[in-house]
Amino acid sequence: MKYAVEKTTLFDVTTFPIENSLEIWVSWRRDSRKAKGSTMTVDTSRNDDETLERLPGGSVVVLQKRDGYRFSIDAVLLAGFVRLKRADRAAELGSGSGIVSLLLAARYQSALITGFEIQDEMTDMANRSAALNGLEKRTTFIAVDVRTVRKHCGAESFDVVFFNPPYRKSGSGRVNPQERKAAARHELHGTIDDFLESAAFLLKAKGRLYAIYPAERSVTLLSGLRTRRIEPKKLRFVHSFAQSAASFVLVEAIKGAGEELRVEPPLIIYESPGVYAAEVSSIFNGKNVRNANGE
Repeated sequence: MKYAVEKTTLFDVTTFPIENSLEIWVSWRRDSRKAKGSTMTVDTSRNDDETLERLPGGSVVVLQKRDGYRFSIDAVLLAGFVRLKRADRAAELGSGSGIVSLLLAARYQSALITGFEIQDEMTDMANRSAALNGLEKRTTFIAVDVRTVRKHCGAESFDVVFFNPPYRKSGSGRVNPQERKAAARHELHGTIDDFLESAAFLLKAKGRLYAIYPAERSVTLLSGLRTRRIEPKKLRFVHSFAQSAASFVLVEAIKGAGEELRVEPPLIIYESPGVYAAEVSSIFNGKNVRNANGE
């Protein structure tokens, strides 16, 4: 099926063994199709309340809810920061629309990626996005609460874990009345500690963790990593403009590694209002991403 592709509006940054995972996903897909009286075919449909969008300069398309939470630039920056090696098995915690996993699967063509997302509707939409991009054989999304992944996967089953978690503490600020938007922004279905606990369980020894988090909460992230013996190895702060305070921090950490942290030069989003800096433009185009060997 072919659809009209709508241009994505990116918001200002200030605003395995995977057999168990795959078995759960296949069972879930089979049951959902039986309920609809359909056969086991790849689902590339689009619902009336969804849009099909493409990133600027990219080849990946993604389904999103027309009036629900829509991915922002922080997801794209995380995808540009993650490094995968040949045949890595990677897990995304809180995968949402699946945009980060889909971008990585398109760039690293030998990687196997499983996304864990508590919202059934988002999981179904992400799997259809994977099919639309021809990535369904290497990228699957399953409806699992991040806090319960140990019930569905073996310990140390993944080489890489990455996440772009909800940033706001539960009970802080105004909670959006729309459930999907609220869950993406507030810690309604898991705190940063829950994400880190699950990551520590899933990661193999020397496995790599990648995350993006608000700069103002970076101490919480870094201390939580070290508590679980996941050592921060690379740190990069993200700024809207060269003279503005940091909005986000990108972190790479390794399970069981020794102490040695490299702080990289800051990543500047905008050269001027509405104009992306050259490096961010290259992230959209995939030009700053290493090849499938991680080189």
